[in-house]
Amino acid sequence: MLGALLQFLGLRVAIELRPDLARTLGAVTTTSEQQRIEQHYQEQLAALEAQIQSLTRELGTLEKTKRQLVELVPVRSTRTGPGGQGGPSLPLLNEFQWFAPKATERIGKLHEDAWRLEHQVHILKHAWTLEKSWLSRLPLQHPIAEPHHVSSGFGLRRDPFTRALSRHEGIDFVAPTGTPILATAPGRVRLARDWGPYGLTVDIEHEWGFTTRYAHLSRILVQEDEWVETGHTVGLLGNTGRSTGPHLHYEVRFHDRAINPQAEQVMRTARQHMVFPTIQLAKF
Repeated sequence: MLGALLQFLGLRVAIELRPDLARTLGAVTTTSEQQRIEQHYQEQLAALEAQIQSLTRELGTLEKTKRQLVELVPVRSTRTGPGGQGGPSLPLLNEFQWFAPKATERIGKLHEDAWRLEHQVHILKHAWTLEKSWLSRLPLQHPIAEPHHVSSGFGLRRDPFTRALSRHEGIDFVAPTGTPILATAPGRVRLARDWGPYGLTVDIEHEWGFTTRYAHLSRILVQEDEWVETGHTVGLLGNTGRSTGPHLHYEVRFHDRAINPQAEQVMRTARQHMVFPTIQLAKF
């Protein structure tokens, strides 16, 4: 009996102090060792969860940066529920010996996939931020915020005075006299004075060779060489110069050549004459 008792105590000491020896003796493991194993995987899963949370925040930023959503395909999962269970009862360590390498491999794969997706998000965020910055500096906004209508578009038309076929290099917006006229992009005022048939006129020079013209104003509210931001009031709508009634004559010019002021045409012109980086998306 004494020998059996000493053998039992020796085995318990071996379990606590030498788990490897205990596994050799009887395929058993200690509670503390099980807890260490569980803590290791909990730490791995917590790190993965933090990485996924960071990625989720990045996706939220992307949604604000550009009005586009990435369509996510949900992962198909197996439903769980009550039912019969069985099988032999095996030592806990054996379960970990089977699970540990596969779990480690799976967690590593998840980390790698999450890192690649996060890298992809960073690339898209950078590209879309550049795109947003580029678009914000082109004359794409509307020069009038209040109710109005268009009386004459860009291109060929009949002259309102002579009725002969002529070329119209802008768009005529009709609104009440005194309606605020807004800068359509940031830039520097290069002309702000009475200018022949255009009447009271403001010209703004923007980046990459673009300029905008606001003509027939009743009043000019900016000075030459002044810097203005998008939406700044540059003058008030009027009927000065060669005009049949209150309206704004609005032009967009590229290297002093009149182009259609429609936003799509401005963007097309910009893309045709400018070089933008090609974004290579990571392949999974």
